[in-house]
Amino acid sequence: MTEKNIISAKAYYEAINNRNLAEAEKYLDSNVEYMGPLTNMSGKKAVVNGIKYFMTVFEKLNIRTVIGSKDQVILIYDLDCPAPIGNVRTAVLMDFKNHLISKVELFFDPRPFERKI
Repeated sequence: MTEKNIISAKAYYEAINNRNLAEAEKYLDSNVEYMGPLTNMSGKKAVVNGIKYFMTVFEKLNIRTVIGSKDQVILIYDLDCPAPIGNVRTAVLMDFKNHLISKVELFFDPRPFERKI
């Protein structure tokens, strides 16, 4: 179970990096929850809309580390954003339910984004 969730988590973020919204959406549970430093969202439609916006914020996403245990996966990645934001080191904790992402909890310093918003 852990290995399948790790593969799904990586594929989800690779789809986001490749700006493939339809592919990313396939990995989300219909009741997915998102919690982050700038906003919280519930439900697949809201999260997909958030991903759509997120895809416009960065130039490249580089996964550095993936760790999985039972129904959770942690990814550490660098988010390369245009100036003045630059590189944003990011961690995400994802919960899985029936091999779909049911919860996304994002951790990063939001201060660089406050200037852009």
